[in-house]
Amino acid sequence: IELPNGCVCCTVKDSLVTTLEALLRKRKDLDYVLIEASGMANPGPIAGVFWLDDALESRLRLDGVVCCVDARNLPTQLEE
Repeated sequence: IELPNGCVCCTVKDSLVTTLEALLRKRKDLDYVLIEASGMANPGPIAGVFWLDDALESRLRLDGVVCCVDARNLPTQLEE
């Protein structure tokens, strides 16, 4: 399974769902797929990909979002 080059939140977000659906067709034993998107300040655009219409009957669903922060610099960043 391969995604075209580009940012997952902008360039390839439409093909992300198609690619993940293809992966699920090939591997029916998958429980979770982890999408690592380091460098993104806002995970919203990627999370929005998983707000699919129930009529599409997709196996894809957003289970959670995990964010890591630089604890040393967080107070300064929040003030800005």
